[in-house]
Amino acid sequence: MIKDRILSLFKRAYNSSTFTSWVSILVKGGNTVFILPLILNGFGVQEVNTYLFLLLLFSIKDMFDLGFLNNIARFYSYALSGAYNIRNLDKNKETISVNQKLLNSVHKISAKLYFGLLLLSVLIVGTVGTYLVLDFIDFSQLDQLIAWLFHVLAMCLWIYGNKDLSLLIGYNKIALLRRWDTLLSLVQIIFSLGLLLLFNNIWYLLINYYSWHMVIVYRNAKLSHKYQIRIYESTSPKVDLYVFRIIWPRALKSFFSGLLSMGLAQIMAIFYANISDAKSSSSYMLALRIADQIKQISRAPFYSKVPKFAQSVVKDRASMFGDIRRSMTLSYGVLLITVLLVYLFSAPILELISSSTKFVSRDLWLIIGFSILIERFTSMHNQMVLFTRNMVLSHKALLISSLVNLVLVILFFDKLGVYIFPIGLTMGYLSFYSWYVAYRNYRFFNSSFFRFEKFHFVPVVVLMIVLLAFELLNTLL
Repeated sequence: MIKDRILSLFKRAYNSSTFTSWVSILVKGGNTVFILPLILNGFGVQEVNTYLFLLLLFSIKDMFDLGFLNNIARFYSYALSGAYNIRNLDKNKETISVNQKLLNSVHKISAKLYFGLLLLSVLIVGTVGTYLVLDFIDFSQLDQLIAWLFHVLAMCLWIYGNKDLSLLIGYNKIALLRRWDTLLSLVQIIFSLGLLLLFNNIWYLLINYYSWHMVIVYRNAKLSHKYQIRIYESTSPKVDLYVFRIIWPRALKSFFSGLLSMGLAQIMAIFYANISDAKSSSSYMLALRIADQIKQISRAPFYSKVPKFAQSVVKDRASMFGDIRRSMTLSYGVLLITVLLVYLFSAPILELISSSTKFVSRDLWLIIGFSILIERFTSMHNQMVLFTRNMVLSHKALLISSLVNLVLVILFFDKLGVYIFPIGLTMGYLSFYSWYVAYRNYRFFNSSFFRFEKFHFVPVVVLMIVLLAFELLNTLL
């Protein structure tokens, strides 16, 4: 009896998209927990700054996707749920098991679009990317030249590989993907440790990091192969222009949204890295690196369920509302705990390992943490608008919020320095984008801010504000 229960729990965890996403992200966090301290301890400020800058530059690969990944994955989910009206999901009252025609159309469109993106990414990364790293890489050194070539190759292949990733996400194979991510991330960390111990070379470490991203692309291609065979059996050689005209504008709107939000934040970080000294730059980019890990961990409870939510819009709306709120509660809880852990232990740990790079001040970290919270709140509500109504609102809302952010940075950078980046991001979101997408969801679910958020978002916001106020008072006094 006990053995059966244990086996049942194991199977549930093994096939749970949320649990496997958490495990995968925690293992990926091993780069921060195990590898990053060794880098901070074993290399000088300039080398650490270069390492963090190249990782920041590599993270821009997701912006080059132009918004197609999530949109194409969502249309795969609609097709699998039997949706026949993809312009107005409310009209899908009675559904067939799978809309094979839509499935075929989405796959054909995905193949064409991602081939075009591959060519575009090779051109831009090879030219603009190379220009941006001229102050960080000495191309006369063979190891540095090879590391940069691997950077370009891995980035372009990753963008093209989103063709397979979108299919797997759309088929709700999240648990399968995350199990493989966990295994490959573990192997990558072991290789990184070995390289550090044997060679203590930052460039070999980067080559290893890029190589394993290419392995992941190959793995996704192999995993998606059996689903592609099923689709190809009845795929017309022509692209369905009706479906394309629905996907294309939504993807571009999502890309524009990403460019105005995370793209703008990354551009500001690159700008700061190029104008500040190595000590200040490495300190801030270290905080951004940890913040990015927290974003990934806190995304898991909600984003791992998005394919399921997308199918529930068509098949089972009754249970969707409760599932959404539970996922949001877990997301906020994870975010709060991780931000507080960094707040309490970052400085002592860096001191313990004799790091040449120092962490940002505690008040700046809390401001960054608060900006992560507002961003997570807004992103989850935006996703709800996407999968419940297949509408992209963020491109308009973010235009206003990004202008506010940019104006604040321009006006106050000289006075506030690096503090203005998270402050500008937060104020920009709160000025319009955050409350606008949230309001649309409250209206959709016949709710209000307090009724919807009182048990998860409100307590976290209050606690963060109290902590920040306490820290700012300590700084002033």
